[in-house]
Amino acid sequence: SFGFEIEEANPTDGPDPSPTERGIEQVHTLLKAAAAYGNGDGNDNGDDSIAAALPRALASVHDFLQLVADHHAVCGLAYNGDRFRFWGTAQVTRSLDALNRIVSVRR
Repeated sequence: SFGFEIEEANPTDGPDPSPTERGIEQVHTLLKAAAAYGNGDGNDNGDDSIAAALPRALASVHDFLQLVADHHAVCGLAYNGDRFRFWGTAQVTRSLDALNRIVSVRR
């Protein structure tokens, strides 16, 4: 088990999120959406978030989940007080399968 914290070298001042914040938020949203999309209950709650994702972000999250699945691991992400965690390797695999269907259509 390990963890790390991301801190911007030159955070922006003002009400708008920085590019780093927007990126982390999109990854957080995609991980949660992938888990919802691949939860196996027939209710694809993550579909809208996945469909709205930028292709590069979607491909990166897909590749990251592939690495996690290949190592039979789980991951999580906390951002702005919202925490998400895959609860088991089966959930990672189902989420990756869901993303495989979407990414293959977009590539």
